[in-house]
Parts: sequence; C-alpha cells; structure tokens
Amino acid sequence: MGEPLMELRRRVYRRSIFKDIGLIEFADGHFDEAEQLFKQALARDPTHQTASVQLRNLDVKQGKFAAALHVLGSALMLKSRDARTLFNLGLAYNGVGQHEQAVAAFKKSLGLAPFSAAVQYNLGTLLLKIGDVRGALPPLRAAIRLNPPFSDARDNLAAAYALLGERDHALQWLQQAIQLNRSLASEAQRDEDVRSLRSDPDFAAMTPPSWPEVM
Repeated sequence: MGEPLMELRRRVYRRSIFKDIGLIEFADGHFDEAEQLFKQALARDPTHQTASVQLRNLDVKQGKFAAALHVLGSALMLKSRDARTLFNLGLAYNGVGQHEQAVAAFKKSLGLAPFSAAVQYNLGTLLLKIGDVRGALPPLRAAIRLNPPFSDARDNLAAAYALLGERDHALQWLQQAIQLNRSLASEAQRDEDVRSLRSDPDFAAMTPPSWPEVM
C-alpha cells in the first residue's frame, strides 16, 4: 500500500510544480514558457482544471478568443467562482462578437470582484459599443474611481456624455482624458462619438492640430 501511495504523491507533486511555475511565468508575462508548463501539467493529468483554464487565459491574452471559448465557455466555467476566469471569458466573448454573453460574464466577474477597474472599464466600454450609453456610465465612473489616472475610461465617459447630448460633461471628461494622455487629442478629432463637440471652441482648444514639443 505504501509504494502506490508514494508514487501517487510524486505524480501530484510533479504536476503541481509544472502548474505553479506556469502561474509564475504567466504573471511575469512569459507567455510561451507558461504555455509549455501548463501543457506539461495537462500531459501528466488531462483532468487538471487549473492548467486547462490557465491555457485558455493565455489564449485570451494572445487574442485567440475562439480557442479560449472552447473551454472557458463551457457551462462549468459560466458557474465559475474565479473572477479572473470570468473576466477572460467576457474578453473572449467580446472578441468573437458575442456581446450579450460578454456583458453577462463581466457582470458575474464584478459580482465576485467589484473593485476591479479593468472589469468595470471593459463592461462600460462594451455597453457603450452596443448602444447602451446610459448603462455605460456607472461602470466607467467606477473604473475612474478605482483607478484615478485611467485616461481611456475618461475618454469613453466623454464619448458617452456626448452621445447623450450632455455637452458640458462630455467636454469636462474629455479635457481630463487629454491632460492625462495627449494622444487622445488627435483620436478625439477622428472619433465619431464626439462629433457633436467639434463645433465647440473648447473642443478646438483642447484638440489643436499639433501639440508643441515638450523640451
């Protein structure tokens, strides 16, 4: 009895080592190394759920949304209690154009981790994209509250207010976004969502044809 038990423990240990080192490589941004380690963990145990899910999280990081949905989109993952997995599921659904499912996944993620600026931002941006402009306001505001220097969230909030016809609010948020990230000035000149602001002198002042060089 002792020997089979020791062998089982050795197998579990080796499998866990591959998974744990893979998680470290993933966190450090070494995606190729992490992928190989997760695959080695799965080769030793094809039922290893953590390694399988992390491989799909890597797919999301690398823009392989359809591949990610093959696992993350299963009924099991929809019931997941892991906020990051649900967030990545939302990104994957959004990446393949399944917007309703993406919104649901982001909301499930926020139910577990409401203080994630990234999830709030992605939910608000997606709602803005699919035309739920009023619904986009609370998550975008939350993203800014959680991450005050979040220029893109301010930019999208400006777009939402512009689409709602609230010019003063739109200009206020756009000015803040540009102060944090000057490249947003040129983007605003091309952004159809803020077209209604272009005739305003304040818009022209904050989006000049070219910024002076910083010495």
